[in-house]
Amino acid sequence: MNYAPVCGERGQSRKTFGNACQARADGYRIVGNGQCSSRPGQGSGPGAGWGGERPGRPPQQGNRPGRPSAGACTREYMPVCARRGNDRQTFSNRCEAERSGYRITGGGQCR
Repeated sequence: MNYAPVCGERGQSRKTFGNACQARADGYRIVGNGQCSSRPGQGSGPGAGWGGERPGRPPQQGNRPGRPSAGACTREYMPVCARRGNDRQTFSNRCEAERSGYRITGGGQCR
């Protein structure tokens, strides 16, 4: 597992995860890089867990705004079919597809 901590939110609950893939697997939405703070506006940036970036928007990560950084996913092989626009592609796992900006359409390879 790659350690790239993120702050995740589900309903009124915020929790720090070791990486974005873990947060999504537990049903949390990524709200920032780094550890969550106990109150909005506290911690290292404007808004809990934001790490010094603009409030209300996820920080820039690599060359793709709002996407997890490269290496945040495991190498687990559980293929999924995903779509972005008219493009369908098989990915080795859910995290890889989401990291690439694709929406999961089903388990297994695309047909």
